[in-house]
Amino acid sequence: MGLSQLTPELLAMIASYIMPDDFENLSLTCKQAYDWAKPLIPRHNEYRKRYRNFSFDFSGLTTISDLLAVIADDPIIATYMVHVELDGRDYCEETDMRDADYVKRMTKRLSPLVLGSPHLSILRDDFDEPVELWLEEIVRDLEYYNREIPFAEFGVPFLATLLVNVETLILPAEWCNHCIITSRDSSRHIVTSLLRLLVTRANDKALKDQPLQKLRTILPARNVDLRVGTVMEQLFPFLALDSLKELHHTFGKCAFARGRTAFRTLGRNLEIMKLNHYDICGHSAKVLFKDMHKLRVLEMDYSTRDEVMGKGFQADLFMRSVITGTFASLEKLVFTGRELWPDTDVVECSFREFTRLKYLELSTIFFVNGAGSMSPEDAESFLEKDTIEESSDEENIVDEHVTEYGEESEDQEETSDEEDDKYMNAHNAKGAIPEGTMLPPDDKRKMYKSGKRVWRLVSALPELLETLIIHTPASPRNSACVERMFWRFEQLRAQRLPNLKQIEVHVHKKHPTGERIRGYLRQTRRLENFFADKKILTKFERLLHGIKEEIDQEGPIADNRQEPNDLAIVHHEQTVYHEAPIAELTLAKPNRQEKVLVQKTQEALTESTLPPLVSEMCH
Repeated sequence: MGLSQLTPELLAMIASYIMPDDFENLSLTCKQAYDWAKPLIPRHNEYRKRYRNFSFDFSGLTTISDLLAVIADDPIIATYMVHVELDGRDYCEETDMRDADYVKRMTKRLSPLVLGSPHLSILRDDFDEPVELWLEEIVRDLEYYNREIPFAEFGVPFLATLLVNVETLILPAEWCNHCIITSRDSSRHIVTSLLRLLVTRANDKALKDQPLQKLRTILPARNVDLRVGTVMEQLFPFLALDSLKELHHTFGKCAFARGRTAFRTLGRNLEIMKLNHYDICGHSAKVLFKDMHKLRVLEMDYSTRDEVMGKGFQADLFMRSVITGTFASLEKLVFTGRELWPDTDVVECSFREFTRLKYLELSTIFFVNGAGSMSPEDAESFLEKDTIEESSDEENIVDEHVTEYGEESEDQEETSDEEDDKYMNAHNAKGAIPEGTMLPPDDKRKMYKSGKRVWRLVSALPELLETLIIHTPASPRNSACVERMFWRFEQLRAQRLPNLKQIEVHVHKKHPTGERIRGYLRQTRRLENFFADKKILTKFERLLHGIKEEIDQEGPIADNRQEPNDLAIVHHEQTVYHEAPIAELTLAKPNRQEKVLVQKTQEALTESTLPPLVSEMCH
């Protein structure tokens, strides 16, 4: 029997229960189908306008339980939700929980939706807790640490069971304790079990119209407590989805113990990961990146999240973990930072294993422990030692017949080149990670810490690289690091890095806390003079406010600079990172990546991306 043979009443009933896209397709099929759907078009347009780009800031709702109650009144509403922000939700008040009438009223509204959930029905056989427990906890919409069953909110995961069309999701900064995701017994928690069920069904290609099956992008929460930040572990259930392509997160950390998690495969199809103000410990990185074989873009701006996590960042283990998982796919890598502690494990591994990397942006703070990467208080212990080392460092670099270890000939340096190549060839199997360093020092820890031994760019960069940007604080050890990075660069560049066309060095004058680095003018001149007679850079950028006037006061810089077409020296204000969540980030001069991320967050919460309303398409 065709649709035309059905009664108008039955057709109207069918139209009221079909998905939004199917409703629009039906309305546009023909004039007769449009007449069938016409009575429901006002409702359809209203639902799409109100819920397609959902945010608590503009919806008139305040809590997750309020939203679920609205969906319970008309379950088709959940299918209209495509771009969803849950970050602005509030919690129920304790006074509401003591109000018997409120509890009774909300329980009555939510009962059909919760007790009739097919997903909770599937879990019923695995747990002793009745489905009524979910109803009680959803009505009791409090912070997860104020619940009778601790460690998780129940409203957020239950709402996820209804979002069959969601494509962009902004989760609350806190909705669970990460122990339900990463502890030894995490899989036994009822919230974790529901999330695992959702992931399993969403990843099953034989099943259609499953919750979260269309989720492609996770954007950062706006309301983050900057004192403690947020944690990536609560995103793991969503990172385990095969549909997820992009992850943007900010003010967070990832440090689950010994790499344990109830979701073992993360980011299988992830292509873009951008982390701002972030900290990932080395052992967590081994689990996080091991299956990200399709990751094309990784941007991580490291920042100390708290005193415990800030110490001992395992930068080398982190980078080795990235290489292990993404060496064959990564095309763009940004690894910058704001503040490191003196006991940070600096990067020693080679980047040559990346087979497709074309864009690389690095900070020298991950290669030496210098004063510029610390707060002024921590930097004081380094400044005197740096000053003593600086003069000898400069002499060793300026005289190309003198190496880091003292009086050696240029022929001996050539021998060192050959040894480097032999070392790399021996460890350059596909995906292999060298166990040692590019130029192993006698005392590896001491030499790397002081900046006296840093691998050379011509020996460590991938052959296909096209763009290289280096950020460095204007402090002695970091300046020495830059100079050693470019050791014999001009002689070997054409042979080893034939595609490298754009090279920039950006010098920062301030500590991460905002205070100026002592002696930054001298270090800026030092690097300018180092590159002045070398045809290496396409841009030398001094991120200083009013630097031109300060340099004029202290005297001119050496006159042996390159011509403008060889070396562009740029003076401008430093980009200001305000301590605010990403969607509200205000930049004095925002860079392109930050503009894109803010724009994507705004687009996800506006109606600018919507297609025309059905009534407009039909006329």
